[in-house]
Amino acid sequence: MKRIPTEFHNFGLILEFGGQAFFVFCIFSVQLISINDHCTCHYNQMYYTNMLICSGVKWTSLPHDVPKHTNTIQIHGGNMSVLCGDYPYLDIGYENAHVTNLNLDANNIVNICDELLETIVTNSTIQQLGLANNSIAKVSAIFNSPRNKLKKIWLGRNPIQCECGMTWLTQWLTKGVVQDYEQVICAKGRNVGSPVYKLDAIEMDCYLTNIPVWFIVMCSVVAGSGILLCISLILINNNKEKIGFIIYDKFGKIVGDPDRNENISDKVFDAFLTYK
Repeated sequence: MKRIPTEFHNFGLILEFGGQAFFVFCIFSVQLISINDHCTCHYNQMYYTNMLICSGVKWTSLPHDVPKHTNTIQIHGGNMSVLCGDYPYLDIGYENAHVTNLNLDANNIVNICDELLETIVTNSTIQQLGLANNSIAKVSAIFNSPRNKLKKIWLGRNPIQCECGMTWLTQWLTKGVVQDYEQVICAKGRNVGSPVYKLDAIEMDCYLTNIPVWFIVMCSVVAGSGILLCISLILINNNKEKIGFIIYDKFGKIVGDPDRNENISDKVFDAFLTYK
């Protein structure tokens, strides 16, 4: 993969005269990227967008540069796996940052590095991001951040790992940003085969799996002891008179009346009554 020389961007000034100029410039730029890659340039007159479309490529990363004033990038058939790197045309602070639609469907992407993903989601001109039909198992929580500037996302047909750390995903999927949320299915972990947006924390047993085992055992012991103590107090309260007679018989003490709780050796009784 070759980097487009900076001096060729000067030729991009003719882009100001319309889509045909972009098409001519793009053809030359694509040849500079790689002669063997299957890329074409297209000007969409309906939406007034300049499109770079590359299909059947075997790239392991994004191109390091794109034709000037490119609005849409579509790359399919790559083998990107872990997608990292610095791509100036994705940074909103770059003078050539005009990309609003980044379609990376079907590129065998497993993970996008945090720094690059944060740039795409929070600090770029991109409004639409396609990540469908890849190998993404875990969806980054940055998509649920208030700083997320993306308006449309495609995530369907990825082998999503359903676990407790991703319970936020079940609510976020139906907020209107994810266009194919019904195709986001649990492929690993819990509830395999179920649409993620239909699950909740209880169905995924998250409340129990997030609690340490020792804490569960300790709570069980405390709860059991508490139940036994309550039962004992109830029995004592219901049989306090019988218990009082037994204590009086054995120890000479009257239970429950401080004024009469004296030693029976100091008293003279006409009779003793014992209940057994």
